[in-house]
Amino acid sequence: PRDEPLRPDVPLVLHAEYYDIELSAAFNAISKEKRSFRHFYTGVEKVDDGRHDLLLVTLDKGDQEHEHLRYHDLPLSPTVFQWQSQAATRLDDEKGRRHTAPEAEGVVPLLFVRERAKDQRGMTVPFRYLGPVTPVLHRGERPITVEWKLSAEIPPELFRHWTR
Repeated sequence: PRDEPLRPDVPLVLHAEYYDIELSAAFNAISKEKRSFRHFYTGVEKVDDGRHDLLLVTLDKGDQEHEHLRYHDLPLSPTVFQWQSQAATRLDDEKGRRHTAPEAEGVVPLLFVRERAKDQRGMTVPFRYLGPVTPVLHRGERPITVEWKLSAEIPPELFRHWTR
């Protein structure tokens, strides 16, 4: 892991692993109803008053029964990651614009990836922080496929493991 802070008050280290509750604490994402830190699982989470989108990716979807839940998320190179939005996301809705033109929307997307949701013991697997990302191209909608450029290369051992 290497230290490339977003801001002094957001304690994330590039390529380090984080559990969902740690991400919630890092961005002070508190549930209004329960008055406790929120739990993040997968998908997109708006945090920091909407200034950041956490893109939470699980590569191995397991035996997902529903085709609309089988997203094609994978590293294409050490610096490009293909990701698909939620199935209903359109180019002209707010979510679509946040993914395809985040700078214009005033948002910085942050990519977090894990191989699977649970390990062999049934314990939750943490996400690996891959840093801020920028869209280089997008295609389709419902879902939108986005190719994100990473600010730093995926470590070689992770890239080899995730693309085998």
